[in-house]
Amino acid sequence: SAARLAEDHLFDEAQRLLFCLLCGADGRIRHRFVSAAVASLAEHRAPLVCVRLLAKLFRSFGAQAKEMLRWAVQDLHLADAIFSDMLWLRRDCDSEKAASASDAAPTPVTPDDALARLDLVFAFAQDLPLTAYQIDRLWHCLVAGQPAQLADVTLKWLFDLLYILLRQRRSGSIIDGVDQASVSDDACDADFLWDVALAAENSDNRCYSCRCNQ
Repeated sequence: SAARLAEDHLFDEAQRLLFCLLCGADGRIRHRFVSAAVASLAEHRAPLVCVRLLAKLFRSFGAQAKEMLRWAVQDLHLADAIFSDMLWLRRDCDSEKAASASDAAPTPVTPDDALARLDLVFAFAQDLPLTAYQIDRLWHCLVAGQPAQLADVTLKWLFDLLYILLRQRRSGSIIDGVDQASVSDDACDADFLWDVALAAENSDNRCYSCRCNQ
């Protein structure tokens, strides 16, 4: 409805203004908001706002982003919070399916939910190491068994990054990379997936995913 669209627009504008104010604030203030956002994410409170805010806050630290991310991972257990939130997202999706079957009002899971989480995790892939098991959970929560629209958007996001990376690799092939990766080594599996799908060091490669944050 028109009222719902107006409400969503106001929410998006308020969120954008908040992000702009915070990202230009004193480092100590941003530091506290990172801590609060991770805590809220772990408790699944306003998760989409927290995910978007964390991605922007980390980028706002510039050369200190790696140090801040390392602190968030080690002291705030950021990776645990992210995957706890993704399990909640999966439960929401399962609840939506069950509610649809019973004609109850479902809780929508939108493409923005998936893309915001992908942007946070993959933008800092080199400094947020994940195991093969965690990557498998990521795929399961955001792609496998999801509604067609959500899965299609997620896959397109990954495919766009894969296409960019393939253009950058004028020699060799993805198959060569698969042959060289050790299937039994979790770290190799994770590093290979980042290398193939993400190219996180190139900020231009995140253009598509960042649309959901604007």
